[in-house]
Order: sequence, then C-alpha cells, then structure tokens
Amino acid sequence: MFFITAAYADGAAASASPFMQFVPLVLIGAVMYFLMFRPEQKKRKEHERKIAALAPGAEVITNGGIVGTISKIENDMFVLDIAKGVSIRIIKSAVTRFVESTEKKVMQQISKKSAATNTETAKNAAVKTTKTRTTEKES
Repeated sequence: MFFITAAYADGAAASASPFMQFVPLVLIGAVMYFLMFRPEQKKRKEHERKIAALAPGAEVITNGGIVGTISKIENDMFVLDIAKGVSIRIIKSAVTRFVESTEKKVMQQISKKSAATNTETAKNAAVKTTKTRTTEKES
C-alpha cells in the first residue's frame, strides 16, 4: 500500500509542473512592466499634458535642437519665432523640452487646481507652527 500512494503522488507532481514553469515568466513580465514600461508611460503622459498646456510666449526646444518662442498655436502645430522676423511651423510632437522658465510656468498652470488645496494646507500648517512658536516663547 505504501508504494501505491508514492506512485500516485509522483504522478500528481508531474502534471502540475507545466503550469509552474510559466510562473517565473509571468513574474519577470510583471517586474518589467512596473520597472520599465509603466514609468515610461507616465513620463509620456506628463509630457503630453505639458504640451497641451503651452501658450504663446512659451520657450521650447525641438527634437532638432531649435530653441524658439511659440507665437501662434494652430490645430496640431506651433509657429515658433527663432529669430527676429524668422518663424517656422513645427508639429506639437516635435517639442521635446521646455526652457526652464517656461517649464515653471507650465507646471504652475497645470497645478492651479491643486494649488488651492495646497494653500489651505500650508495656511493650516503655518498657523500650527506660529502657535507652537508662541507657546515656546511663553515658556
């Protein structure tokens, strides 16, 4: 009887092994997704959001290395002023970077909604800090 149960258990382990062979591949795929693909998607969406928030007067850098100021926004194109009297039209997706001051302005436009809630939180924190400092001085 002992030999029959050992043989039965050996057969059960053999049938489960094909599924178990795919578990490491699935785990590797999940790790690659969260470490490589997901951050890239977030970065791309953030870049698209910044491009959508651009307004005339913003300075940008194209993927060709041209630095210019947006003078006009058309459907899917920007008109860039790159020198006095020199304008070029580029596709919106050709913008790769923003000049630092422009990026700050764009980020401020994007975060206007969250700024109101952050301001209230900061005011509450400032009031708490002031109260703590006042209590410390009185002590």
